[in-house]
Amino acid sequence: AAADSRAKPGSRLRVYTTFATWCPSCLKHLPMQRRLNEELAGEGVELVAVPIDEADDNKKLAAYNKEWHPPARLVNLAPAMRKDATAAFAKALGEEPPLPTTVITDGSGRFLSAQAGVPTVSALRKILARKP
Repeated sequence: AAADSRAKPGSRLRVYTTFATWCPSCLKHLPMQRRLNEELAGEGVELVAVPIDEADDNKKLAAYNKEWHPPARLVNLAPAMRKDATAAFAKALGEEPPLPTTVITDGSGRFLSAQAGVPTVSALRKILARKP
């Protein structure tokens, strides 16, 4: 969250999910992310994609975006920062993070939870119910 300089003010939750342009599991989770966006964007839930592969340059990221139209806003971390991001996801998860892995923060960037994969609509609604 600290590296997310374009975070929307007023978001109730930010859902940071790792991905790599070559990752089949990440593509498999895109429909779930689309549903999250459709169901929860109006409730202040912001989806944010975090690339973690240092080889995913701007050209690869642009091609991925053009082909797959991910519903999440991209935090384009400098390749040198991606190892640190992966380490932060590992620390939050408590283990080596698979692709994709999600960290959820409140609107101020305070850590709420982490999980392998992408959360469900119901899981995020439970978190929203606890947050003002």
